[in-house]
Amino acid sequence: MLGYFKEKIFTFILWLKKPSNGLWITPVLGALFATFLTLISTLIKNKSLPLAMMPTISEELLNDILSIMASSMLAVSTFSLSIMVSAFSSASNGATPRATELVMGDNTTRLAISSFISAFVYAVIAKITLGMGYYNEAGRFVLFIGTICVLIYLPP
Repeated sequence: MLGYFKEKIFTFILWLKKPSNGLWITPVLGALFATFLTLISTLIKNKSLPLAMMPTISEELLNDILSIMASSMLAVSTFSLSIMVSAFSSASNGATPRATELVMGDNTTRLAISSFISAFVYAVIAKITLGMGYYNEAGRFVLFIGTICVLIYLPP
């Protein structure tokens, strides 16, 4: 019985390491980060942070930033994915199998695209929770800082 579980875990780890499966892991981590930041931001009380020293972040400002971020990340992700699919298609049609394997194994492209998708997922989750009115002043400030961190994380 223990050998069966070891084999299944090993097979799962090998499946995760397969390059074609690497595109979804970063967006899932981005969604988890957005959910975690949302929960933390809603639990922060105004007394927890020195509001007199922090700038006032309005809900409209955050909504505008998240809207711009969501729409631009969706456009960049769609464009990048179409280029990647086009490159895979042309490599598989006109190159040797070894060259096709090299094109499909490009981790830099996969990381960039999955980062854009992750930022899109973050923006959508943050925008939804902002629209639900969960945040007080301190929570909006933490959400603003988290949004800036996500924008810094994106590749240039």
